[in-house]
Amino acid sequence: MANPYAARGFTLLELLVVLLVIGLAIGMVSITNPNHQSLIIKQQAQQFAHYTALLAEEALLDNSRLGIDLYRGASDGEERYGYRWLSHNNEGWQVQTLRDIPNEHLLPSGIQLRLTVNTLDYRINDKKPEPDSTQHTTQQQQLIPAIELFSNGEITPFALVFFYQDKPDDYYRIQGDLLGRMAIDDQAL
Repeated sequence: MANPYAARGFTLLELLVVLLVIGLAIGMVSITNPNHQSLIIKQQAQQFAHYTALLAEEALLDNSRLGIDLYRGASDGEERYGYRWLSHNNEGWQVQTLRDIPNEHLLPSGIQLRLTVNTLDYRINDKKPEPDSTQHTTQQQQLIPAIELFSNGEITPFALVFFYQDKPDDYYRIQGDLLGRMAIDDQAL
């Protein structure tokens, strides 16, 4: 007589193989998904908005004047955009180092920025000025923030658009008003 329990169910190995195949299929779909670039832009825009809000709170709590420097430059042979945090003191604007925020962020390849400050288009610098301790005054004078965050909670009104050059209709826009409020819009131009 045959064992009635011998023919039931799958082995653990068979279940693991099926889960592995499903995982690989989902991974392949997410890689070939055309919305992948849109997700990257959204993530970068949200990260910028969160860091900027945190920096505005830092300016308010520390009673300091902080800023955001936007730049573009060459990295690994291709043009890339980036931003970094600045602080203002008696010597002018300097790169700011905060506890939980990296002081500089380079955007992934292909993402571009378009900035409007106080309803005027802002040209993002072609080069990233590097502060150098030997040329103290000349280099620091080049560090001028595109967006300022004041100790009273106000910020420079701005609109910053994150987009891919080959897909300008797929973008995220961060808008900041004078009172320090920020909002993220997607594809709203």
